[in-house]
Amino acid sequence: VHKLIHDLRPSMLDHLGLFVALRWYAETRLQSVSMRLRVAECGALQRLPPQMETALFRVGQEAINNIARHSGARNVHLKFDNQNGALKIDITDDGIGFDLSEVEHSPDRQRGLGLAGMQERVGLLGGHITVLSTPGLGTQVSICVPLEHV
Repeated sequence: VHKLIHDLRPSMLDHLGLFVALRWYAETRLQSVSMRLRVAECGALQRLPPQMETALFRVGQEAINNIARHSGARNVHLKFDNQNGALKIDITDDGIGFDLSEVEHSPDRQRGLGLAGMQERVGLLGGHITVLSTPGLGTQVSICVPLEHV
């Protein structure tokens, strides 16, 4: 129960912020499936309002879980970039990739719910999310949210 509660909202998010918490989550989750993680930080990264950090943590958590469960990747790159009044988070893997149109048009209603939830969370922050994937070539999830009101 303690692990479940911690996974829902790690206290690290409150104490150290989005960037440290998401990096920690990615390291922990990906190490458990023998994937290597590289992290890059560009620009001055600042603390964000708690509701924004929570939403972005959830989106990153979903992307990282998808990589751990489905990608078969060996390497994952997590990049935080603060420039031009926006925060961009890129999560890239060298896994098997997938056909995005198959997920979006699948008759299986459960398939793609994670992506839809990610898009909704980012949209509520006034941002956008782009998922690029090609079978055999890996996947890139790019999240961009404006910081003008922060």
